[in-house]
Amino acid sequence: MWYILTSHATHDDTRRFFESKHFFGLQPEQVVMFRQRSMPATTPDGKIILESKSSVRVPSNSSSTILMRCH
Repeated sequence: MWYILTSHATHDDTRRFFESKHFFGLQPEQVVMFRQRSMPATTPDGKIILESKSSVRVPSNSSSTILMRCH
């Protein structure tokens, strides 16, 4: 079984790529793709960073950002 973590932005392209390569010889049921959750970007003091006046910035590396904040 293969587990592949994708982002919201890359999930569909990744799935199409694997389909075009016939899952590299694996059965489609052997490949599980799942999207990484996203969290808003924050400053070191916990304030949410805006992308624009109407949208929150969401970094693509949410997990590593969280780990760095915990360190």
